[in-house]
Amino acid sequence: MNSTNFTKRFYVASLVFIGLTTFVACGSRTTNNNATRENLIVVNAPTAGVVRRVIAREGLPAREGAMLLEISVETPADASNSAASNLNNAMSEAAERARQIANSRTRVDAATHNKERTAIEVARVESLVAAGQAPQSQLDAARAEFQRAQEQAQVPTVGVVVPTSRPSVAPEVESKIVVVRVPANGTMRVISVKTGDRVRVNQPLATLTVED
Repeated sequence: MNSTNFTKRFYVASLVFIGLTTFVACGSRTTNNNATRENLIVVNAPTAGVVRRVIAREGLPAREGAMLLEISVETPADASNSAASNLNNAMSEAAERARQIANSRTRVDAATHNKERTAIEVARVESLVAAGQAPQSQLDAARAEFQRAQEQAQVPTVGVVVPTSRPSVAPEVESKIVVVRVPANGTMRVISVKTGDRVRVNQPLATLTVED
C-alpha cells in the first residue's frame, strides 16, 4: 500500500515537473520571438553651413542611401585669383601715377625753358631798338611772347588723381550643396533641424531607428 502511494506521488510529481518545464520553455521562446532589439543611429552634419532643404520626414521609413537633407556651404571665391587681381591693379595704378608725374615734370621744364628763352629775346630786341636796328613792333611782339611764357610757367600743372585704394567691396562667395544621406534602413525617429537653420560640423541632424 505504501509502495503504491509512493509510486502515484512520484508519477504525479514527474508530470507536474514536466509540465512546468514545458511551460517555461515555451514562454521563453515566445518572449524571445516577440522581443525586438532597437538600435539608434545619430546622423551628424559633415560640414558647417545652412540647411537648404529637408527631404526625410519623422516617423516614416527611410531607405539606406536616400536623401535626408541638403546643406548649403558658402566658401570665399578663389583667394589666389583675387590676390593676383589686386596686385595687378596696384601695379597699374603705380605705373599710371609715375607716367603722370613724368609728364607733369616735362611740361614744367618746357614752360621754364620757354620763359627763360623769351626773356633773353626781349633783352636782345630791346638793345636793337635802342640802337635803332629794330622797330618797336618787334620789341612789342617779343614782350608779348615773354608774357605768355611767364603765364604758362605760373599755372600749376594739375594731373589726374589716381586713388591709392579702392572702396571696399563685399567678398565674392561660391555656394555648393552637400547632400546628407540615410546611413541605413530604418525609421526616421527625430529630425533635429529645419530649413534655414545654420549648423556646425558634427552637429546632430537626425536620429534613425534601425530594427534588427
